[in-house]
Amino acid sequence: MADKCKLCGRELSDAQTAPPGENGVGGCSSHSASGDKTAAALADGQSRKGFFSRENNTMGLLGFIASIVSLTPPFFILIPVALGLSLAGLSKKPRTLAIAGCIISGLGVAVGVVALICTFLYT
Repeated sequence: MADKCKLCGRELSDAQTAPPGENGVGGCSSHSASGDKTAAALADGQSRKGFFSRENNTMGLLGFIASIVSLTPPFFILIPVALGLSLAGLSKKPRTLAIAGCIISGLGVAVGVVALICTFLYT
């Protein structure tokens, strides 16, 4: 049974096996030649998540986008949806876009309430 590369998981023949690098991790020749420190760290047991993906907050992003869209006149009806999505996004990090969505949609709600009051007072 052939060995597998500790960095990428490919099966290796004896000719493809690279000697251990400076960190003592051996792998296929493509990793050792490029000096890929990320792959070497993965071989040492570190998680891929820290290297290749950032945490995201989908609800916060959707709330932010909905709050921006709800500022245009045909889509005022989206203000409560945007506020709800942004508030739901506050429960997960990163909260930056969720906070911005709450502020923008909160301002939209305030403008809507003032507009309704003015409409009923002056008609």
